[in-house]
Amino acid sequence: MKDFYPEKLVIHILNWLSKYDKAKEQFKKALQLTLKGLNSKHIVDCLRLSLELFLKQYLNNSMSLEN
Repeated sequence: MKDFYPEKLVIHILNWLSKYDKAKEQFKKALQLTLKGLNSKHIVDCLRLSLELFLKQYLNNSMSLEN
């Protein structure tokens, strides 16, 4: 099994999201909340919004995840 380095994974994701500013900002906000030791619904909301913003830009549409 390969060694797992979460820091490298996070850096890779941040680099990959560099084309998607709004999604990257929400992902960074979730990271900051996690590093502060918070375990809250707000972290999950930031990650969900990051995914939604990424998909909107990637798919070039304005639909929400619910739609």
